[in-house]
Amino acid sequence: MPSRRVLVLAGELDVLSAPLLKDALTREPLDADLVVALNEVTFVDSAALGQLVAHATARRAAGSGLVLLGATDAVCRVLALTHLDDVLPVARSLEDVDRLLPGSREPAQVPRDGVGSGLATG
Repeated sequence: MPSRRVLVLAGELDVLSAPLLKDALTREPLDADLVVALNEVTFVDSAALGQLVAHATARRAAGSGLVLLGATDAVCRVLALTHLDDVLPVARSLEDVDRLLPGSREPAQVPRDGVGSGLATG
């Protein structure tokens, strides 16, 4: 059973921050489920979406998963318009995370300090 990691993101995820996002995603082990907390993300562009899709695909191939947690309405709208909401599932709560990740896993716990293994941009 894969372990679970949480990556906390903030600010704008765009072409300027995409390399930082790639580095942060790459540092997380592929054999662990990854919960990407987006509560503080205000904008997402195609460069950032590309990174998230690439890492979701790699995790699926490795037998783990990637779920977005707490995406704003604006981010959810971008995911729906680009039809990426099927590739990048969005959880509104920790209970949703458990439902969206494949198989039964340990419950997700978002770090209280908001840092986690996080990346703050913007």
